[in-house]
This record gives sequence, C-alpha cells and structure tokens, in this order.
Amino acid sequence: MDQKEIMEFNNYSNQMNMLNAQTMNIKGMMDKIKENIDELNKSKETHGYKNLGLVLIKKPKADLVKELEETKKSLDLRLKTIDKQEKIVSAKLEELKAKFELEQKKQEKDAEKKDKK
Repeated sequence: MDQKEIMEFNNYSNQMNMLNAQTMNIKGMMDKIKENIDELNKSKETHGYKNLGLVLIKKPKADLVKELEETKKSLDLRLKTIDKQEKIVSAKLEELKAKFELEQKKQEKDAEKKDKK
C-alpha cells in the first residue's frame, strides 16, 4: 500500500461524496418540479407566473408545464449520468479496498511470523 494508492483512494472517496451530494440536490429539484407541475395541473387558472429574477412574467399554464417537464427530463438525464459515474467510482473504490485488505493481511501474516521467531 503506497502513498499513491492512498491518495487515489482519497480522491475517489471525495469524488463519490460530491456525486452523492449532486444526486441529492438533483432529486430535491426534481421533487420541487413535480410538485409545481401537480399544482399547475390542479389549478383552474389558464395562466401562471414564471419568476425571472426580480420579475414575474405571466405565461399560459401549458407553457409553464412544458418548461417544467423539459427541465425535469434534463435533470433526469443528468441523474443517469451521475449514476454511471458513481458506479465507476464505486468499482475503483472497491478495487482499492480489496488491495488494501490484501496488503493488511499480508502484513499481519508477516508480523505473526516475526513473533514466532
């Protein structure tokens, strides 16, 4: 177990943490979008308002729902990409973990041999 492998393991761990945070953030955004779509669909109004910075713009409800659906699709695609990245990083972490465990067992056996002498 050399310094390079330890640094690599730490980098992959950090990367996994960032991917997990992104996943949680995107899922939260998708939940909000779903809530907004549901509320717009329940509403009897024909128009709604879109927030553009400090300005609210009146738009047809169908246009707002369409924009939200497109945003949701985009987020879903991003979520799938992150999932693929997580699988790759997870496999690398497992590979390094197995290496570390193997090295640790080897060191323990060597220590036992020394103690017996």
